[in-house]
Amino acid sequence: MEDLSGFSAPSDCLRQPGDCARPRTRTTCFGSGDDVSWLCTALLALALLTPSAAAQNATDTVPFNRTGVCRSLDIRNSVEQFNQLEGCQVIEGFLQIVLIDRADPNEYDNLTFPELREVTGYILLYRVHGLRSLAKLFPNLSVIRGNELFSDYALVVFEMLHLQELGLSSLTDILRGGVYFVKNPMLCYIDTIDWDLIAKQSQSSDLEGKKGQMHFIRNNKRENECPICPRDCPLMVGSQDNHLCWSPQHCQKVCPESCGNRACDATGACCHD
Repeated sequence: MEDLSGFSAPSDCLRQPGDCARPRTRTTCFGSGDDVSWLCTALLALALLTPSAAAQNATDTVPFNRTGVCRSLDIRNSVEQFNQLEGCQVIEGFLQIVLIDRADPNEYDNLTFPELREVTGYILLYRVHGLRSLAKLFPNLSVIRGNELFSDYALVVFEMLHLQELGLSSLTDILRGGVYFVKNPMLCYIDTIDWDLIAKQSQSSDLEGKKGQMHFIRNNKRENECPICPRDCPLMVGSQDNHLCWSPQHCQKVCPESCGNRACDATGACCHD
């Protein structure tokens, strides 16, 4: 990697637990065009390589959260840090899972957090070794509100070398912000999701007056090298052959238009705000 000694990390590229709830002016680390400069990547890496207070102060045992509401979480350095998620039904803030090295896939086998249904800020995954899917980790995560964004994005997956699928089959709504999936060489089932159905406001002028598509997807596994979706899954808009799915086992759930910006349950019934 290029020498980063001459750069200082932008203060809002990586939020830390305990920061004020309102997002400050964002530094745009990712462009929405066809090219991402090496400088933006370097700044992102530099920001993420700064250990957070949450990681430094984490203890070996985190008590079960009886309220179901958790503050922003920064999970890094070891798989054991996932125990911070115990009992969380809603995360008021962001969820960052970053920089876990030398982890084996079997270390994630017994990790599951079915209680987690909503994150009010953003979700960021970066260089988490051995993690192949989020399906078992977050089987019921349905809403990412995007009240706080990482740049303009509510869901960021960057340089996840072993991730093969997202598997977030319950995710129906990203209320603000787009998605960013870059440099995940094993990642499939990204092009088989209609992200505009999930992140409806990503094409609006909600984000600092910007208009146009806010998703950025690049340098993942080629679509023609990935398995195809089951034929009983919903068809992509305007296609007669391409279907929508998270994996061979899970189709993309499409909520009725009557739900508007609300999520829906497995039967298609609209959820309350």
